[in-house]
Amino acid sequence: MRTPPFSRYAVRASFVGRPAPVDLGRDSTVHLYRTMLRQGAKTGPNFADHFTVLMWGCGGTDCAYLAIVDALTGRVYLAPFFVNAEISYRRTSRLLVVNRMEATFTEEDKPGERLQDWYSWNGKALVHVASVPMRPLRQR
Repeated sequence: MRTPPFSRYAVRASFVGRPAPVDLGRDSTVHLYRTMLRQGAKTGPNFADHFTVLMWGCGGTDCAYLAIVDALTGRVYLAPFFVNAEISYRRTSRLLVVNRMEATFTEEDKPGERLQDWYSWNGKALVHVASVPMRPLRQR
């Protein structure tokens, strides 16, 4: 397994101050999660300088919603996928790494294979960069 290249997607963490209030906009989906978004965004930036990555459970399943909130504007970006794994990110990088769990295997995945998905944040969306094999799970 390769180490995620956080430094290849480096940004300078320069944001200081209080995060902007969450902008719920006109997206009815965002309104559904207003409490989670508002509470989470208060913690301040933890990703790509002035963005805050937030995750919360889907309710009863092993999945989570993923949102990115801009601390400068309060704008909310919902990820186009659910997460059922750990994620890694840095305040000084635009790279977000998702370690897929076994439950996310598809027909093309090999039994026991685990993948790490790398996404680059372009300021408005997560762009898939690569899927990198991880150590296989032991067969039982």
